[in-house]
Amino acid sequence: MTYKKWFFLTTITAITIYLLILISYILIDPEIVFNKSITEKKFGYTKYYSKYQFKKLLQDKYSLVFGTSRSQKVSSCYQGNNLLNFHNIYGEPREILNFLLQLNQKQLNNIKNIYILVSLKTMRENGEEFINYKSNTFFDKLLFILPLSPMSVKYLIRDIKYNILKSSIYYWIDDDGSLYVNDKNQSVIITAEAKKQKLSYNIDDYQNAIQTLLEIDKFCKKHSINIKYYTPTNADKFFPDTQMLRDLWLKLFQGGIDNFYGLYYIDGVSNNVKNDNYLNFTDSNHLNYNMMNKIFKNIVVQENKDYLIKNESELEDYIRTLDMMIIKMPYKLYWE
Repeated sequence: MTYKKWFFLTTITAITIYLLILISYILIDPEIVFNKSITEKKFGYTKYYSKYQFKKLLQDKYSLVFGTSRSQKVSSCYQGNNLLNFHNIYGEPREILNFLLQLNQKQLNNIKNIYILVSLKTMRENGEEFINYKSNTFFDKLLFILPLSPMSVKYLIRDIKYNILKSSIYYWIDDDGSLYVNDKNQSVIITAEAKKQKLSYNIDDYQNAIQTLLEIDKFCKKHSINIKYYTPTNADKFFPDTQMLRDLWLKLFQGGIDNFYGLYYIDGVSNNVKNDNYLNFTDSNHLNYNMMNKIFKNIVVQENKDYLIKNESELEDYIRTLDMMIIKMPYKLYWE
């Protein structure tokens, strides 16, 4: 076989395989882009699902929850009210602002509350293109998924495994965008000693995200939308870098944010351990379904003042409290 024939056959084979994967992707639609899947449940996390949540705001009143995997289990089923969980856009301020700026007046009036989980991981900029929430043609959807990424193929395989090959189902995305899990009281054993780590950072690296979050705050106040901020919750062996935390919230207070709920350590939750088994966590910094919803409802929604940090002085007190707990712990890991 000549080089030209070999090259031609290889190219044709690669294109054919790619097109077959693309057609399978469109038919199975694991990331709920086309909304016409041949399967019943979807398992891929995709920010595209926020387009369907965008439409829901035209129909009814909702509270909006923005965050990461650490807030993905906050669910209407538990909270007992209309709620849309936007963990799919990962709580990045510019993505949140992009969503809010495209809402019309009816949609803005349908927002009951906005809850934003804030950590340094949400204050990043991933460089992805913004979603145009007002455009909904098949061509736009196709452009959104092209070229297929390795993660897209992973979602496709996972959907085939769970929906076509009928493997056991552990979790799926609920209608409100939250993560629904079968084991709502899952726990985890943490036995290995955690080594002390410190992420290199400069608060100026987060300045753009900080300014965008301040814009979101001003936008909500301008439109009389109640907005609340809260932090994640960690197991007691795993703490945030308190200097990073202090610098972040100091900038936010100085920029006009009124308060936030400091939830990194909650007595009776972070330290709820039996034989190294953390009863409220699925890993060192992810709460299980029931505890995530309980904390969100009992502290953030019901405005428990015991965890509310309202100014720079209370921020300093909160940081000192975390520092003292870090000193007392046998294992120390700065984690954010």
